[in-house]
Amino acid sequence: MKISRWSLVFFLAGPLGAAEPIAPDLTTLGRTNAGWELPRFPSLGQSANSDRPNSITAGATTGAYVAGVELAEGTIEFEARGRAADGSSFVGVMFHGVDGTTYDGVYFRSFNFGHDNPVKRDHAVQYIAMPEWPWHRLRRERPEEFENPVTPTPKPDEWFRARVVVEEGRVRVFVNDATEPSLEVERLSTRGRGKVGLWVTGFGDIANLKITPKS
Repeated sequence: MKISRWSLVFFLAGPLGAAEPIAPDLTTLGRTNAGWELPRFPSLGQSANSDRPNSITAGATTGAYVAGVELAEGTIEFEARGRAADGSSFVGVMFHGVDGTTYDGVYFRSFNFGHDNPVKRDHAVQYIAMPEWPWHRLRRERPEEFENPVTPTPKPDEWFRARVVVEEGRVRVFVNDATEPSLEVERLSTRGRGKVGLWVTGFGDIANLKITPKS
């Protein structure tokens, strides 16, 4: 389902039950940016990606919220492809967002997928709660608690599917057809709902974003 009336606010987990899944048009990013909010972020989406429908290739430090959409609890699904070069690709999503500096996030360091160094391999998927809990504070004060290896392990430069399950007190992250999460953490922010969107640092491809409320 493509969003056509961006002025309408979707409350995804309200007392009246679940809404329809939302599948925003990624191809407008970096072009018209119709249907997206870009608070304090450069424009996300350098070009459409021909490998997947409804996809973009993103670069630099970028992020975008789906306009008019808020998420309390539910599932965020997307396809992603990073880069194999070390430190080149951080691709994921934001949720419970307020603006360009306050949000929860989950992202992948695809260059660490299956890395020969076991320490780097353990730093493949990361949860953050900005601005209080960036990755470096979590790694320093609560090491190995909010980042994990990815299982099953994709190749660093191949497409994979991600499913981020946002619940009242925790976040779980599944990759491809896994029945067990690659990452399961307590949610550190106290916000009960907020904006949802894409988050990229470096370079990466993202396709087929879908936001589904909790039933």
